[in-house]
Amino acid sequence: MNSKKAFLESLYKKDGKLQASRVVAEAKKAGSGTAIYDYFEWDNVKAGDKYRLWQARQLIRVTKIHVEGQEQEVVHVPAAKVEGERVGEGVYLPTTVIVRQPDMLDRALDELKSHIDAVSASMTRLIEAMKAKDKAA
Repeated sequence: MNSKKAFLESLYKKDGKLQASRVVAEAKKAGSGTAIYDYFEWDNVKAGDKYRLWQARQLIRVTKIHVEGQEQEVVHVPAAKVEGERVGEGVYLPTTVIVRQPDMLDRALDELKSHIDAVSASMTRLIEAMKAKDKAA
């Protein structure tokens, strides 16, 4: 069994829930050399840089910018793939710019579809669990 999965299952059994802060605290206790510990970035400089990039992405996503005479939302366009691997960093562009570039439009739509598919799968699992609960009642 995947040791990270086993770690999370063990923590769930102990606490009856999973919380990110608890996972990090317990991973820190597990120590270097364990799969769960090694999953995280413990160098605070590197981790801080990654967190600031995450913050920047969040800021970009919620801010409209003035382009071509109007306020526009921007959409994430993942980096292009070379031999199946993403190369470089994705970009955020206004929709009016993306639709004029077929490759970027395809990448943006593929990413959005994968997000929709993930949300749909989560909804399906919850609905199925709700129906199973109702049948058992």
